[in-house]
Amino acid sequence: MDKKIFNELMTNHDKELTITKDNISQKSMELPLMYNKYLDIFSKQLKIFKRLTREREELYGNLYKNYKFFDNHTWSNKHEIETQIFNDPKYQAKKLEYDEQEIQVKQLEMLLANIKSTSYTIRNIVDYERFKMTGL
Repeated sequence: MDKKIFNELMTNHDKELTITKDNISQKSMELPLMYNKYLDIFSKQLKIFKRLTREREELYGNLYKNYKFFDNHTWSNKHEIETQIFNDPKYQAKKLEYDEQEIQVKQLEMLLANIKSTSYTIRNIVDYERFKMTGL
């Protein structure tokens, strides 16, 4: 997902989860739909992340083979070969893409956990208001 779109999504999420006394009943009704919306986004981003993981691992394997068997220079150990791989522009670009996607997936996981915990927050607010009304 594009960084700008993802940042807007995260900003929008903060607004969606703002709970006040005036909107608590509306938010409690919207919560399941909101969870499903973000779960769908999470699933799509996780699928992309897994694809990028496979692509990065495949690129690593191909570069390792090329540096070990087909390079003009003979590298003496795995560390030297990995140094070449990690400095390869194609690998760096793929690793950057992978890292950015990993961050998005982790943020979406935290967002889903936050949505789940919001139902407890709503329940606590309702219980508190009930307590204030009854004076118990």
